[in-house]
Amino acid sequence: MKNVLLALGLVFQALFLSEMAGAQTAQPTDEDTATVAQLTRTFLTALAEADHDVAYALVGEGLRGLQSEQEMRATWDAHTAQNVPFDTINLVEVTWYVDPQGLPQGAYAAVDFRGGSERVPVLCGFIVWFNDMPSPSISRIELNYIDADTFALMDDATRSEILPQFGCR
Repeated sequence: MKNVLLALGLVFQALFLSEMAGAQTAQPTDEDTATVAQLTRTFLTALAEADHDVAYALVGEGLRGLQSEQEMRATWDAHTAQNVPFDTINLVEVTWYVDPQGLPQGAYAAVDFRGGSERVPVLCGFIVWFNDMPSPSISRIELNYIDADTFALMDDATRSEILPQFGCR
């Protein structure tokens, strides 16, 4: 009887694992897109207002494992000291990646943004959200900016070359 139960357990395990291997992540919906866009606005507003508690609450465990809370706060403070105009940012595009190779299974949204001001004429980047419902979390932040003094030193050719390298869309 023990062998029969063991055999049934192995069959169940094999069926379960094969079912899991064939499982696919559901395609993101328009509602998912609206959610990550709104969360991106919330995150950027928190940075603009130096509300690090709100910003940090949106950061996922994976990113928290790469950079401590104190390091993130110091980075955000440095952006504020450089007059990065988070309140000027417009969302450009939301692109979904479902089950990308090398990452935990799931849907990821890359939200591209762009902004700028007189002091920081170039501000762009993207935020990647892992759609771990019910509350997506940030898995990557890419923020690039050029201050006015540096921008003034660049000719038009350099400017047009560097913007795509910065990921500006």
